[in-house]
Amino acid sequence: MPFFLAYAGAWALYLLTFAKLDLREKVQRLVEPRAYTHAAASRDFGYAPMDLEAGLRQEVRACRTQWRIEKEHRAARNRGKRR
Repeated sequence: MPFFLAYAGAWALYLLTFAKLDLREKVQRLVEPRAYTHAAASRDFGYAPMDLEAGLRQEVRACRTQWRIEKEHRAARNRGKRR
């Protein structure tokens, strides 16, 4: 949504609610550029940024491993119930 439409909507709400609902500043904050350094996270926790594709591959691998462990655990538990 273009900023001018969002800001116009915020003004309309402000006027229609007799200044009880003021979202104008919040809308303005949404378009401010923000960039934060990850130097502290890299230093303190070993954070290493990666691109989206690599992150998704890593997450899928972790989920598959977890699902396999849970499946094996359920199978072992079911074997124990049959005895």
